[in-house]
Amino acid sequence: MHHDNLDERLWEWAAYFKDRKRLNSAGSIEGRFKPHSDDYASEGWGNPEKTPTPAPRPRDWVLRAVETHEAIQSLDIKYKWGLTYAFCYPGLSRHLVLRMMKKYTGKRFTWNTYLELVNIGRYRVQAVLNAGHHESCATNSGMLVS
Repeated sequence: MHHDNLDERLWEWAAYFKDRKRLNSAGSIEGRFKPHSDDYASEGWGNPEKTPTPAPRPRDWVLRAVETHEAIQSLDIKYKWGLTYAFCYPGLSRHLVLRMMKKYTGKRFTWNTYLELVNIGRYRVQAVLNAGHHESCATNSGMLVS
């Protein structure tokens, strides 16, 4: 697996697991009620929200996101959180990322150490995904017997 493909998978994972609550919401009309509108009678309920057009993705992107999530969950906690902040919340400030890393891992990191964790985490996810791919290929070809 190439690094570009790995980063693509990590961004797909981030998009799916960060936005899954929004994607699974009921879209209730109560959330659009505006009791303080200038023209209460005509605009009280507001216009239905337009959902953003998603970027085109491969057909199996959700499956790939779930596989990537399983690979990430097999890692040590510091790599899980490092990858989560790097790919799911890339806009957070350095201070906030390091503070949250300390909160959830119990360890203090410098920014350079955090960047190393993210890079090591990427390689470990790649190794887990490659191992799973080779195992499934061997199982499908009848090489492994349980």
